[in-house]
Amino acid sequence: MFEQINLLLSFVFALAMTHLLSTAAELVLARNRVIFSGPHAIWMFNAVLMLLTNWLTMGIGGGEIKHWTPSLILVLFTATITSTWYARHSR
Repeated sequence: MFEQINLLLSFVFALAMTHLLSTAAELVLARNRVIFSGPHAIWMFNAVLMLLTNWLTMGIGGGEIKHWTPSLILVLFTATITSTWYARHSR
């Protein structure tokens, strides 16, 4: 069962990462019209780092879980959706 959950969460993480990186690319391309914001740049870097850390933690630590309960799946999925929501509202 872990493989299906890991695959689902990996897709959500990939969507969030794609959105964050494409937004950063858009900001770089529009650098003449955009005012640089240090806190926003730090926030975006932190969001990318958090997504990578969560994704790697799922891959490394997820295999050690012997029994997946619905509550554990709900907690992990909620954390993933929250990360995606923050990535979506990074503009």
